[in-house]
Amino acid sequence: MKIKMSLLKKIIKESVLLEQMTQVRKDLKIYLGTSAVRASTAMKSSDNPDAFQILPEDRKKLEVTLRVPTNSKYYGKPHFIWRESQVGASDKLYNVGSLTNGNGDPFTYEKVSGNKYRVISGPVSKTIGKTFTLSPAPEVKVKLPKPAPDLGETDLAREDDGSEETILDSSALEVFKEAAALYNTAGRDDMSKIIMNWPLTNQTLVKPQYSLGEYLQNIERFVSQHMEPSSTVAKEVKSGKANPSAFTPPQNLLDAYASDNPGPVITFILNDILGDFIADIQSAAKQTENQKILGILRKY
Repeated sequence: MKIKMSLLKKIIKESVLLEQMTQVRKDLKIYLGTSAVRASTAMKSSDNPDAFQILPEDRKKLEVTLRVPTNSKYYGKPHFIWRESQVGASDKLYNVGSLTNGNGDPFTYEKVSGNKYRVISGPVSKTIGKTFTLSPAPEVKVKLPKPAPDLGETDLAREDDGSEETILDSSALEVFKEAAALYNTAGRDDMSKIIMNWPLTNQTLVKPQYSLGEYLQNIERFVSQHMEPSSTVAKEVKSGKANPSAFTPPQNLLDAYASDNPGPVITFILNDILGDFIADIQSAAKQTENQKILGILRKY
């Protein structure tokens, strides 16, 4: 059996981290929960030496958890974390604050005393680590999605077949289930239900044998075919001939279905449902030179 160099490096890194986390150190044990993100000292804030930039994949996870609106000026912007919240030096692990204001507030806080709170993470670097009097006090608990389950020996059994599995090789249905779980963890039960029940993202249309790459390559055909029966209903709803409840796709796509326009539907899937995976999808598509998938991402 051959092991790719990238897999070997991953095994070594995970072994080192596991050794650190099994040591009897109370602070490292915190990471066994679901409140840690990663940051890099190479991405220090220029206006606050106590703030480090959160790595992009953890920033996305935090935005989903905090329900930051896509139209917010903070959405997609770099987020920073207080250096003193560090829980694992060698792997740059930091705890986000345990509280937020809710309503899409992109910051997390910890109580200091009375009604004073410290800003632990957020998109404005100069405020990170600072203490403010907040009224009303932040009371919404912050709980990040749980890390992916450990697959044990599965990776070690993978043969070197000349290619490395990417997100494009993953089951499309499993990716959608993971997206639904992320929204559910963030309290977005509406989005979770759409992903699990809408034919364009559940197993009614997305068969278990489809990889995500295959799904994306066929997304325009999938959308066009599925829109046909619902477009008639959408037009009747718009004209007042049918009750709005008769339209079963996401309600914000009513106009798109009524005008037989697949663009907004594809955009909804890419931006709202697969948004947390877009960077990985783009990277995988570039690695495999999959121009069709890159074209879809650029187009929408």
